[in-house]
Amino acid sequence: MLDVTRLRVLVAVARHGSVTAAARELNYAQPSVSHHLARLEAETGVRLIQRAGRGIRLTDAGRLLADRAAEILGRLDAAENELAAHAGLRAGRVRLAAFPSALGTIVPAAAAMLHVVVPTWVFERLAADPVLGVALMASLAVVLALCSEADAFVAASMTMVPLLPRLVFLVVGPAVDVKLFAMQAGLFGRAFAARFAPCTFLVATASACAVGLLVLGGG
Repeated sequence: MLDVTRLRVLVAVARHGSVTAAARELNYAQPSVSHHLARLEAETGVRLIQRAGRGIRLTDAGRLLADRAAEILGRLDAAENELAAHAGLRAGRVRLAAFPSALGTIVPAAAAMLHVVVPTWVFERLAADPVLGVALMASLAVVLALCSEADAFVAASMTMVPLLPRLVFLVVGPAVDVKLFAMQAGLFGRAFAARFAPCTFLVATASACAVGLLVLGGG
């Protein structure tokens, strides 16, 4: 099996065309780079580098191996970064549910906003503070309901948020939907709708919290 460290040395030499420059990039001593190259040639059984004037250049076999090594090292580095992100809770999988009409409009925009704008510590705080989580998710449901023609199910399955705030989101979103507000204003007048909407918000939030605490245990 080829040694990863020696592959890194070969890639650095291929990139710079110089043992000295490769040693400087890797923070190795120059003899150490030469040793790794010699060991790699012994492992592969082919000549990988050759002299070219005062410098060196890769043979065809060396260039082939260096290209493949760059791909392998790139995948290894990506795997290390993804694993570190997973272990440090800097990344995760978010499941989104929405109507087909919303999938091409509000869902991508909201998902991108959540990913870019909201820091990780915010979700950690929500997970640790149920009251704050409920208040924020209820407010988010109102904002999305007013900004979208589709019912606000965008963040219904955000796995980084506890179950109770997500239940509040699901209940409050449809209850304060902009279409319902417009219908109420048309049937009963704007003054009634303006007074009824906050009451609906409070009742929906309280009901969701009560049922959630009873059924979910506040999880």
